[in-house]
Amino acid sequence: MEASAINTYALRVTPAELAAPTEAIDALVRPYVATIRTEAPEEAWPVHASWRAYPRVEANGQPSE
Repeated sequence: MEASAINTYALRVTPAELAAPTEAIDALVRPYVATIRTEAPEEAWPVHASWRAYPRVEANGQPSE
């Protein structure tokens, strides 16, 4: 396989704003989910993909600035 990627973004969003990219990523990826994709090309590889978005918290438990 010739394609792979790692991206990291520092976002400043409200919980409501975070819902939009989360929903968009789910809609984009869902057709490729191995357990529901019935017609994958023969050359398709299993790939691990994840989206993690959570508040950044300092060691004292307070939100990062």
